[in-house]
This record gives sequence, C-alpha cells and structure tokens, in this order.
Amino acid sequence: MKKYVSFILILILLIGSFYYADKVSNFIINKSPLMKTLKSNKDKYEIKSVDAIVSDEYIIPGIEGKKVSEIESYYNMKKYNTFVSNKLIYKSIIPSISLEKNKDLIINKANPFKKGVSLLVSNNKGVITYSKNLDITLLVNDKNFKGNILNEQINDGQNFNKTNDILNKYNKNKKICIINKYQNDDCYKKGYYLVKPSYEIGNNNIYIKDKITSGDIILISDDLKVEYYKEILKTLNYKDLKVYKLSYLISEKRD
Repeated sequence: MKKYVSFILILILLIGSFYYADKVSNFIINKSPLMKTLKSNKDKYEIKSVDAIVSDEYIIPGIEGKKVSEIESYYNMKKYNTFVSNKLIYKSIIPSISLEKNKDLIINKANPFKKGVSLLVSNNKGVITYSKNLDITLLVNDKNFKGNILNEQINDGQNFNKTNDILNKYNKNKKICIINKYQNDDCYKKGYYLVKPSYEIGNNNIYIKDKITSGDIILISDDLKVEYYKEILKTLNYKDLKVYKLSYLISEKRD
C-alpha cells in the first residue's frame, strides 16, 4: 500500500513539474521580442474562412481560412531570431457552414475563389484527344476506365458498384457522384459528394459559353464538335479561367 501511495505521489510531482515547466517556458516565450513581433504582425497574414452558400437542396462550397499558429511559428523562426513571414505556420479554419457537414446537398457550382472551372467529359473522343494537356475530368464506368492516365476519373453511375471497386483498386476514387440518369441511392448511402453540372454544353447551345463564370462545372456533350469545344476554351482563356480537376475545384481547402 505504501509503495502504491509513493508511486501516486511521485506521479503527481512529475505531472506538476512538467506543467510548471511548460508554464514557465510559455511565459518566457511570450515575453521574448520575437514573439511580441510575431503577435503584432500575424493579423496581416491570417485569412477568414468563407461559409458555403445553401439554397434549398443545393450548396456552393465555401473555403477554409488560415490562422497563424504562434508557438509553431515561433520555433520555426527561432534560429533566425527575427520575424520571417514565409516561416509562419498556419492552422486551417473550417467554415461555419461547410460542405463537409452538408454532403446530402447537391453541388451545382464550386466556389469562385480558385478562378477556374471544371470540364466533365464522358465519351467525346475528339474532345478528349484535343484536351491531352488540360486537367479535364473524365466520367467513366467499368467498361472505359483506364488505369494508366493522369486525368481524374469520376464514376458516371452507370454501373456504380463495379466502377467503384475499380476506382478503389487503383486508388483513384475521389468519392464524387455526378447526378444524372444513372444515379442511384448508393452515393447518398456512402456519403459521397453529389454534383450536378452548372451547364451541359452541346452543339445547339454553344452560346452558353459566354455565361461561364469561375466555379462553374461544365458537362461537355458527347456530340459536341471539337471546333465548338475550341471556342469554349478560347472563352475560358479570355476570362482568365483555368481548367481544374473536379475534386480540386469543389474542395474547401485553401492553397
């Protein structure tokens, strides 16, 4: 019994000494000129998060903010003994209204902060060939999936479970579902991101290209002629909009 009591007392003393040492260390750090400078400058480098926008069953993702981690930044600058802005360490600030907490809602547009769009292509071989240097997103199933390409590949829902297994096998599953005629309840059950394209552009509505804005998710029709596709790319270039993978565009993470 005495040994047990002695052990408990020693343990309490150790915990107390560590706690006290940590308090003293933090006190000294907070009084240092470097930490004072860091505290007075950090606000200039912090960015507030932006909430997602919810409208009925739809959601436009927000974007994370970033907050300076004072202690980590201090130790990262300590060897320089002066404030160095590119040595700041940040913590992500999740939006109060976030896509991650509303996966049952449908994304019909991504946030505009990334200055880009996503182009979704299914079976348009001419467009796919012309886009070899672009980050287009391919809608695939178990019949046309390719394991040796760099393009992002999203389950088109036609044979959902088989395609899902293949995407998992190749570690390419972005857990995104495109809402279309093949869609079923599997996406909802698995908690995948639900996406409905902002526009579908075909030969008969090429004029929609002029309505495109940052964050739009554009489904390219299987019959769209390459000459019209080139016009879309020219419009994007004119508007200074880049083509991004769908998973990147809808992500709330900040670069």
